[in-house]
Amino acid sequence: MNSVKSISPGWRNKHFPGVLGLVLLLTAPCGAASFDERLIAAVLIAEARGEGIVGMTAVGEVIANRARKRQLPPGLVVQEAYQFSPLNRTKPRELILRYEKEPLYREALRIANTVIHTPAELPGLAAGADHFEHIRAPVPRWARGQKPVAVVGGHRFWLLSN
Repeated sequence: MNSVKSISPGWRNKHFPGVLGLVLLLTAPCGAASFDERLIAAVLIAEARGEGIVGMTAVGEVIANRARKRQLPPGLVVQEAYQFSPLNRTKPRELILRYEKEPLYREALRIANTVIHTPAELPGLAAGADHFEHIRAPVPRWARGQKPVAVVGGHRFWLLSN
């Protein structure tokens, strides 16, 4: 039996919008977003816009899980060197400017708000994962010998034992 939690695009479209919609409605409006919320929203879009709200939520969960494990604010977690590839060659403000006009930006801000202020309200799509990578990429060195804990759309999610 496969113990990897998997959410396929078909399941997402049929069953998930109502649950996630409720979670997102309960979060604060994104009108006066902080720098950290704007940065996390840009990272979510850069990493998972092709996966929509579900994929961005799963990536947001990874950010929240790393923040909890490292006892750091989520805004600092995304800025740690070589942790989130969209920031490897771009400054945070440039990333925000690049993605704040995207159609999903408002939803990404809501997810970022939840990641920062009420991470316990995230739905658990990433099954506690603290790392992820694109499913078409070779298994990264840091994941060798481990099994993914979830697959959401085109991403595998990993809970590393380190």
